Amino acid sequence: MMDVAGGAALLLVLSPLLAAIAAMIKLTSKGPVIFEQERLGRFGARFKCLKFRTMYTDNDPKIHQEYIQQFISGNEESGNSNGSQQPVYKIVNDPRVTAVGRFLRKTSLG
Repeated sequence: MMDVAGGAALLLVLSPLLAAIAAMIKLTSKGPVIFEQERLGRFGARFKCLKFRTMYTDNDPKIHQEYIQQFISGNEESGNSNGSQQPVYKIVNDPRVTAVGRFLRKTSLG
């Protein structure tokens, strides 16, 4: 019961922030506000993951496919230097990400 009550209270408190994020996404790019993806959970159970959309809709997956091919072949650099010695395991400066999406990813709100 505490989980439900705490979750409801937190949702109520954060609803203005969530509404502002949704409005920013809707005003700055076409498409839905929420991104839905099926994922695998514990013991292989499937569930729907809902997140704020951080990329433009109808993207060409070619950028991601090329990055993965480079990563698998052992070329971790593949244009992903962030100025530090540690490797980056994601695409840096991805052109598919919206301006609002960059902010959401940087702040872990998306």
